[in-house]
Amino acid sequence: MSNVYYEDSRLVEDLHQCLVDEARVLLSQQLDMLPTNIKEVKVIHGFHQGSALMDMLQRDFKHKRISKKYKGLNKGITLFYLK
Repeated sequence: MSNVYYEDSRLVEDLHQCLVDEARVLLSQQLDMLPTNIKEVKVIHGFHQGSALMDMLQRDFKHKRISKKYKGLNKGITLFYLK
């Protein structure tokens, strides 16, 4: 299960406890329901326990709302900028 909250005008989704397939579904659903005024999503996935979530988010994950992906300065975070 993920932890979702808003930080200023961006969505923050913490996927630490999720499996890769579960994270993909949860994040896709969240992006589908997200209001159009939200233009940034901060995904916290961690990396000390392995890189499976990070790899999926940075390499494979796609959604029609995502215009750009950035690795955060913290390796455990990926930022999505939305259309």
